[in-house]
Amino acid sequence: MPKISILIAARNEEKNILNCLEAVARLNWPTGDMEVWIGNDQSDDGTGRLVEQFINDKPQFHLLHITRNMGSARGKSNVLAQLAMRATGEFFLFTDADVQVPPGWIGSMLSEWQPRVGIVNGVTLVRGESSWARLQSMEWVYALAVMRRFARRKIPVTAMGNNMMTTREAYLATGGYQTMPFSLTEDYQLFRHILRKGFGFRQAFSGGVLAFTEPAVSLPDLLQQRRRWMAGAMQLPWYQRIFVFMEALLIPLLILLCFVSPLLALVLFILRVAMIVGEIYLALRRLGQLARFRDVWAYLPYHFFIVSANVVYYLLPVPIHWKGRKY
Repeated sequence: MPKISILIAARNEEKNILNCLEAVARLNWPTGDMEVWIGNDQSDDGTGRLVEQFINDKPQFHLLHITRNMGSARGKSNVLAQLAMRATGEFFLFTDADVQVPPGWIGSMLSEWQPRVGIVNGVTLVRGESSWARLQSMEWVYALAVMRRFARRKIPVTAMGNNMMTTREAYLATGGYQTMPFSLTEDYQLFRHILRKGFGFRQAFSGGVLAFTEPAVSLPDLLQQRRRWMAGAMQLPWYQRIFVFMEALLIPLLILLCFVSPLLALVLFILRVAMIVGEIYLALRRLGQLARFRDVWAYLPYHFFIVSANVVYYLLPVPIHWKGRKY
């Protein structure tokens, strides 16, 4: 069994941190071959106290209180930079303090690894039975399905920092987060640097790597989260950025087309809906989550609204609020 290091950055996560750590404690991996590093990023709630109590009788868990910045790293990337310096595993697995990973997570992620693969991306959906949470979950399904489609054609898109694995070799080859320019999307930053060093990537897509995260509480919170993600999307290759903007402009363009050819506009709209529905169906079937397919029809109007709202909100001259900090 290879030695595994799990890295978790936490800031003001007293509502979620215990669920996260309990899920990590249930992982099917020998405790002697696993270490868990939690970085308490200057939380002003009970996060640090709860972690200390939880890990008291668990020698494989370690808590590091973050009090300074390392190199150019800030925020979450600064926490991960300091945790990675202390990690001793052959593989680094990253998750977030509001995420619960499945018991077979480590083995399933490792099964995707091949020589010269430096980074493996997992799958995360939003948990919750409220209509708001279920719409967000469908959004994550669709986004990950698109990422998988690109990955199967060996086209890199991004990684997800709440469900991601790198080899120690690949991470160190980049120089670590402390040497990278600051980015609000630290996972994409690391993904891009690992690929630049000549390593490959894999997109895992199975129930074995399926983790669950908490939903954004409100629409303003959701738009703040998406604005941060859009900052990363604007660093994608030009043809992928065109895809993002074409999706956002689809409905306005179809409305304009109605004045020229209503029938053509209707056909194009139906084709786009069929593509989205088919993509989600295939993804849910592969993940063993077909029961969620009932939400797809409510998701469709949400999809066309949110992709446009994301772009509009990104272009507004307002700061990004993230974990109680302003950027």
